[in-house]
Amino acid sequence: MLLYIDPGTGSMLFTILIGVIGASIYSLRMLWIKIRFKLSGGKVQANTRKPAFVIFTDDKRYWKIFEPVCREMDKRGKDVVYMTCSEDDPALQNPYPHIKAEYVGNENKAFARLNFMNATMVLSTTPGLDVYQWKRSKGVKYYVHIPHAASEITLYRMFGIDYYDAILLSGEYQAQDIRNLEKLRGLPAKELVKIGIPYMDEMAARL
Repeated sequence: MLLYIDPGTGSMLFTILIGVIGASIYSLRMLWIKIRFKLSGGKVQANTRKPAFVIFTDDKRYWKIFEPVCREMDKRGKDVVYMTCSEDDPALQNPYPHIKAEYVGNENKAFARLNFMNATMVLSTTPGLDVYQWKRSKGVKYYVHIPHAASEITLYRMFGIDYYDAILLSGEYQAQDIRNLEKLRGLPAKELVKIGIPYMDEMAARL
C-alpha cells in the first residue's frame, strides 16, 4: 500500500520544509557576515568609544524627521552620531557642530556594523529590530523608535516595533494600539512618550 498524504497535510509539510530551508540559509548568511566583519581589520575593536546618542536611518528622506531632533540636541550641546545608508543624505552636510554624520553602507554592510555597535541610546525610524538582519547589539543600552508618519501603529508589519524599548508617539491613539499588541504577544511594556510629529512642526513654521 502506497503512503498517502492528503493535500492539506502535504501543503503544511511543504511550508515547514521551505521555512526550515529559509531559516538555515539566513543563519548561514549571518554567520558568514559575522566572520567577514571580524576578519575585516578589527572594526569591532575600533568601536571602543561609546557615544551617548546614535541615530540610524535607512534612507535620506528621513532627514526631515531627524533634523529638528538633531538641531535641538546640538543646541543642548549633546554629541550625536548620525548613521545613514544614503551616500547623498543631506545629513552628511549638516551645519550642526555636535552632529557627526557618516555613511555606513547599505543593507547587510550597515546591519553588520549596527549589530556590533556601542551606544547608550539608538533612535531610528526603521522597523524590524531583532527580527531580520538588524539585531540588538549587546553594546547598546536602549533602542527608541520614532514613527515617520501620522498613521496607525498597526500598519507596521508583524513584529516591526516589538523589540524596541521605547516609542515616540504622535498621539494617544498609537499608545492604545501598542498596549494591545503587547498584551496579545506577552511583551514587556515599552516606554511611550507623546512628542507629536517634528516634521509637521517644521512645515507649520515654514507656512
